[in-house]
Amino acid sequence: MAGERLYDVCNTALAYLSSSSAEAVVNSWIDWLQIRIAAGHLPDDYMLGLVTSLLDAPTLTEEARCASIKRLLAVQSTGAVLVFIATLVARWDDLREDEHSMVTQLLASDREDGIWMKAAALTQNSVPEEIQKIILGSTDGFHVSATKLIEQLPPKLLTACIRMHRGAPQPLWYLGHHHDNSPTWYGVIRQLARMPSHPLFEDCLNEIFSFESRYGADELSQVIRYLDASSRENVFNLLLEWKTDVVGEWHQPEFDLLLELAPNDDSRNEMVRLMVEKSDMIIEFIEDINEWSHRLDVRKALEKSFQNDFMIRKIWNSLTSVNVRATTQVRTIFSELLTSTIEAFPPKLPSTHWDLKRYLEALGVKGDFLRRAAVMREKAITDFQKVCPSKLRVSPPAACFPAWIGPR
Repeated sequence: MAGERLYDVCNTALAYLSSSSAEAVVNSWIDWLQIRIAAGHLPDDYMLGLVTSLLDAPTLTEEARCASIKRLLAVQSTGAVLVFIATLVARWDDLREDEHSMVTQLLASDREDGIWMKAAALTQNSVPEEIQKIILGSTDGFHVSATKLIEQLPPKLLTACIRMHRGAPQPLWYLGHHHDNSPTWYGVIRQLARMPSHPLFEDCLNEIFSFESRYGADELSQVIRYLDASSRENVFNLLLEWKTDVVGEWHQPEFDLLLELAPNDDSRNEMVRLMVEKSDMIIEFIEDINEWSHRLDVRKALEKSFQNDFMIRKIWNSLTSVNVRATTQVRTIFSELLTSTIEAFPPKLPSTHWDLKRYLEALGVKGDFLRRAAVMREKAITDFQKVCPSKLRVSPPAACFPAWIGPR
């Protein structure tokens, strides 16, 4: 069942149904969630959107609403209940006193997965004072510097909060309560990205790599300048590894800055070598080289690595600049030159082979030239897929989810 369709239909219906019918829909929805969870399926954020729907249902009685929230908070699924807690905290001003009590009692309890419930509450845009008091021990727990908050929070709770905010690893993104616009957590992540000895350093760097629009175009450059030489080397390696799994998002200024700040020529040359080594997993078009770096040493090294791709482009540009009448014989000579070149010096990039197909079609050739080009193109595509395998979803280790109950 499509979760978004279920949510839309039920949410719309609840606006018009009678009190008894609304209660029946909500109870059936909860029954269905429990069946799904018992079968080992984690519902998505739309399926878990019931809590929003029942808060907005105009005809649902106070007793029915309270009973429904109680049932939801008793569901045997960490993933489901943390969504309910996050939503209820975000809608705190819309809750009644008895509903507040249900949330605060759960957060104060010693339930096995309590760390995730607390993280769900603390990562909302605005955290009510009552909840701050329960979890942080004071009503102004967020009115401290990022450094102080990092020091004060228990390490496991800090880790859970960072993972909740980032939506990583899965299924935290899938559950839909990530990147709420809390300035507190953006500040904490910025600070942790400047603390190379902290266990969350790499997670927070990855966050800044991935969300430049959220943290600012200059944030990563500021982090790089702040860190010492050995930490910058680590940043370079992490950024390079991250780039192998990402299309676009070149971080050209940051790669060039890391190279500029390399402690010596040997270190810089090694960094360039590593970029070339990983380039088969990063470069898809020869134009990408300029997107990745504006440095001459990098460009030369990459052009050498993809020299056969550049050769085909140069040959085509040279042929099209020759002022000769394009007779059938001339077109045949040009086509043979291009096709023989890729057979003798195969380009790496499938995009270059597709360019060749267009070049041959522009010359108006048919038959053997196109067949020969297609053979080389298929081989290049196969080779490229071996270097860049599809990134299949891999379940994160259970260690990432201590005390997690139910499906994930």
